[in-house]
Amino acid sequence: MKNKKIIILIIIAIALLIIGAIFLFNRKNLDNNIPDNYIAIFHGGSGEVTYETYIYRSGNNTKNIGFNYINVVSTTKTYGSDEWEHKVTGRGGAINQEDIFTVAKKNNAYSYVTIPNDDKNYTIEEYQKRFSK
Repeated sequence: MKNKKIIILIIIAIALLIIGAIFLFNRKNLDNNIPDNYIAIFHGGSGEVTYETYIYRSGNNTKNIGFNYINVVSTTKTYGSDEWEHKVTGRGGAINQEDIFTVAKKNNAYSYVTIPNDDKNYTIEEYQKRFSK
């Protein structure tokens, strides 16, 4: 009887370890998820390391709704490679438009801005003017 209880406890412990490992693996993959419904990407860095801050609307389409952001560091897989790895380094919310620029600057993503469905690279100043309209 005692041996059966020990075996059952060992099986439960192994099952919990497996479930925990699966959870951690899935969490790691979710942490680096970058949704594609962003309204802008701030870019910085050069060469083998770049920094991006993805900006998202957090609410309906009114002007002063607040924003969410995801900070990312991108590095080439090997020196000179054209394959990139992206690591999420931070997530959060911004209360107003000025906060977005502060977050991007702190993330070293303050060289230029791109927006979806537009081939132009905007300077920070151009985007500030466009954004404040």
